[in-house]
Amino acid sequence: MLSMIQTSFAGAARARALGLYAAVVSGAAVAGQVLGGVLVSADLFGSSWRPVFLVNVPIGVVLLVLGARLLPAGGPSRHRALDLPGLVTLSAAVGLLVVPLVLGHERGWPLWSLAALVASAVMAGVFVLVERRVAAPLVPVRVLRAPGTVPSALVVFGTMTTYGGFLLACALHLQGPLGDDPLAAGLTFVPAAVGFTVVSLGWRRVPHACTAG
Repeated sequence: MLSMIQTSFAGAARARALGLYAAVVSGAAVAGQVLGGVLVSADLFGSSWRPVFLVNVPIGVVLLVLGARLLPAGGPSRHRALDLPGLVTLSAAVGLLVVPLVLGHERGWPLWSLAALVASAVMAGVFVLVERRVAAPLVPVRVLRAPGTVPSALVVFGTMTTYGGFLLACALHLQGPLGDDPLAAGLTFVPAAVGFTVVSLGWRRVPHACTAG
């Protein structure tokens, strides 16, 4: 999405698009917490927390339909074949990493979880080899060689993992030692989202206000 904003907008329009993007992201993060609390509290058909993983399905379908209608279409020169081998190997590497990290601790790190972590590293290596051989790679190596790309990617990775970890740890603390129910825990994040949204929409006015002052 950020790449599309960079290529589709310029000047003040780009700044406004970035502000709207940040506001939507912050709102979505908190909406996820609140909606997750609603779904868990509702306990639909005795499913407990499981429906939270199904929320993305209708949202994804709506976004695909809207994207096809509203997003600008690329020219013929921009079309390229799907890197299916890269997609499969990367999905396997991520799945083999995430599943044992999620389930391994609570199950006492059984042998399959450790084997999956090793297999994830192997599949990551396979993914790198595949990307070097396909005509239209999923992750072009030349992009990673651009100055500043790798440090920027590491900063974004660290930011997102830290923020995601904060949300998870805070939600667990609210529902554990503090005794909040899932809905109350989700609503706790609303003030932070409101503040983030206001700043995202108004940050362009700060330099002018400082100059005027």
